[in-house]
Amino acid sequence: MARLHGLLTLRPASRPWQLAVLAAAAVGVAMAGGAIAGNIPAGTNAALGAFAFCALPPGSPRRQFAVVGAMGLGIIAGFVLGTIMAPSGPMAAIGLGLFAAGAVAAVLRGRVGMPGALFPCMSAALATQIALPLAALPQVMLQLGGGVALALAMVGLFRVVAPDLSAPAATPLAWVERSGAVPVVVGLAVAVSHALAHLAGVPRPYWAPVSCIAVIQGMSFAAVKTRYAHRVAGTLLGLVPAALLLPLAPHPWLVALAITLLSWGVEALVPRHYGLAVMLITPLALLLAQAAHRGPLALETLLVARALDTVIGSAVALLAGFALVRLDRSRA
Repeated sequence: MARLHGLLTLRPASRPWQLAVLAAAAVGVAMAGGAIAGNIPAGTNAALGAFAFCALPPGSPRRQFAVVGAMGLGIIAGFVLGTIMAPSGPMAAIGLGLFAAGAVAAVLRGRVGMPGALFPCMSAALATQIALPLAALPQVMLQLGGGVALALAMVGLFRVVAPDLSAPAATPLAWVERSGAVPVVVGLAVAVSHALAHLAGVPRPYWAPVSCIAVIQGMSFAAVKTRYAHRVAGTLLGLVPAALLLPLAPHPWLVALAITLLSWGVEALVPRHYGLAVMLITPLALLLAQAAHRGPLALETLLVARALDTVIGSAVALLAGFALVRLDRSRA
C-alpha cells in the first residue's frame, strides 16, 4: 500500500514557476521561427537545442550559463554522432551505448542533476533514425545551435525576472556514486535496449534507449522502480492525447502552439509527478518527430512502436538498476 501511495503521490512544487514558462518560451520561439520560415523541420531542430535550458542548475550565473551551454554542446554532439552512425543500422547500438556512457560520466563529474544525460542521448538516438545526408549536417547544426542560443537567452532572462530566486537543488544522478561502474552499466543498458528493439522489428527503435536512460537516472533503486512504473503507465496513457494531436502535423502554427503548451506542462509536472509528465512527454515527442517529416508512419504503427520501445527500454533499465545495486553492495 505504501508503494502504491508513492506511485500516486503528487509532490509539492519544488521549482519556481518561471522555469517552466521560460523553458516553454524557448521551445515556442524555436517552433514559431520554423513556422514563419515555412520550415517546420528547422523549427523542431532548434527546439531540440532549446531543451538545454532544462538543465539549468542552482548556483551562480556563471555556473548556470556554463551548464546550459555544455548541455547544448552535448545535444549537438549527440546529433552529429547519431547522423554518422545512422548508416550502420543495428551497429548504431554500440555507438549509442558508448556515447551514453561518456555523457553520464560527464554529468556525474560536473555534478549536473536531472535531466542529466537525457537530452544529448535523445538527440543521438533520434539522429540515427533520420538518415540525414552528411552534406545537410552543418545546416542542422546551425539550427540546433540557434536553439541553444535561445536556451542561454532564457538563462539571462531568468536572472532578470527572478533575481531573488534560484533553480532548485539538482536531483543527484549518482545514486551509486561510489561505484565507478555507473557509466559503464548505463552505456551497456542503452546499447542493449536499442539492439533488442531493433531485433524485435520495432519501427523507430530510437525511443527504447531514450526510455532506458530516462528510467535508470533515478537517485536510488527504489526511484528507478518508481520511474519504471511511471514511464510505462504514463506512456500508455499518453498515447491517447498523442492520437488526438498527431493529425495536427500538417498545420505549422497549431503544431507550434501544441508543442509549446506541452513543453510547459512537462516542465511544470516533472518535479511533482513523473508519470503525469510522461503522459505529456509522449505526445510532445511524437508530435516533434512527425512535424519534422522524419519518415512518417501510419498512426497506429507509430503508437504501437512507441509503446513497445518504452516497455523494452524501461525493462532493460530496471534490470540495469538491479545490477548497479548488486555491484554497489559487493563493493561496500
